[in-house]
Amino acid sequence: MGGSDPKVPLLGYGSLLSVRGMRDGSESLVVADPRRAFVPGVGRGLGLHQRSGRPDQRLAMVLEVGSVWPLQSRPLPLGLMTPKETGVGMLQLHLRPRDLSSLGGRLGCHGLVVALQERSGAQDIRPLLDRLAGASASFEDYQRALAAEAGCWSGRYVPVPVRLLEASQSAYLFVSPTLTIGQVGPERAKLLRSLPQALEAFGDQPNGQVEYYRQCVLGGVHGVPVVDLLAASLPQGRVHYDLLNSEIADAVATWFDQKAADYKATLGLPQMNIHLSGLEHILDGLDDPVTSEPPERDPAAPARF
Repeated sequence: MGGSDPKVPLLGYGSLLSVRGMRDGSESLVVADPRRAFVPGVGRGLGLHQRSGRPDQRLAMVLEVGSVWPLQSRPLPLGLMTPKETGVGMLQLHLRPRDLSSLGGRLGCHGLVVALQERSGAQDIRPLLDRLAGASASFEDYQRALAAEAGCWSGRYVPVPVRLLEASQSAYLFVSPTLTIGQVGPERAKLLRSLPQALEAFGDQPNGQVEYYRQCVLGGVHGVPVVDLLAASLPQGRVHYDLLNSEIADAVATWFDQKAADYKATLGLPQMNIHLSGLEHILDGLDDPVTSEPPERDPAAPARF
């Protein structure tokens, strides 16, 4: 689904890997034209955020930037799930520039995004981010330059430009900050590398955390590597095949205007993706086969959430 509005690239690596995740919250995120992508030199893990030294009882995906700077992204070919180098598989999505501030609100950095838009005089702030990143020798230098430009800071996420190697433009990527600037420091209390650690941390309130985990790992059905997130040994880490089939149907309807052939040509066969991503090892309900091809969906059928 595209529409006539111009759209800008956005890289998703957590709940933005699935239609289910994009529908979470008070307002659904409207995106189009998904593509598989790989960003080398970064790492990913489940993180706890905190305010005033206390966890806020919600998991979030933390992206860690290493020594590779500036960041770049390249297409991830169909059938290739585990590149040999360090990095993270993502979905390259496209959203309207006017929705960028809403995305910032979802991610807890609305004030920073709006300040940068006001500073640049445009809703699309990629030219400003490109300039700051190009003049910075490291992610740390970039954060200082970004805060100085905006006059404020965010402890949750900050926008970073990622150069798309197949196109002469950058994509937005929202990254966990590492610096305390002014009175605002990173709200990440610690990084949890696995779902078992997360459930232990949230022992009395696990349900929302398991739902977030599912939103992230569903990206595997679309051909994005998620093996680093899977928790096959835990009952809470398993996913019923109905959830995957519903995600595929929603993706065909939402992203490809009911055209299953376009889904297959762009993101590959779900059955192969489920195998390569490792999702088959956490699936329950396999007495019924997982669909090997995206289902055609009745336009009159209600949306599934």
